[in-house]
Amino acid sequence: MLFFKDTEDNILGEKPENVSVEEFKEAAIKEWNIFYDIWFQQGEASLGYKSPAEALMNESGKQRALDLIDGIENEILRTKKFLHGDVENKIKYFNADELRKRVNIKVL
Repeated sequence: MLFFKDTEDNILGEKPENVSVEEFKEAAIKEWNIFYDIWFQQGEASLGYKSPAEALMNESGKQRALDLIDGIENEILRTKKFLHGDVENKIKYFNADELRKRVNIKVL
């Protein structure tokens, strides 16, 4: 998994037995929200090392940012496909629409 190569163990690891599903879900969603905010401000090679926020200065940059989100979403979906059954892990709570929301909120 290229996009998350440094965090794979964290997002693919199973929920600890001593944590409820609801607690785990809340924590995972909080972590993902932090990730979405950081991602929006972080430079991306496919955007010419601009952040998605910086790429939104014009319509073509916005489209490239949205295309990047589609790629991330596809990578997540491919990863989820290979997980075993109902494994409770953080990747289950990834929501590409949260990234899209950040791109679409930004006014050109």
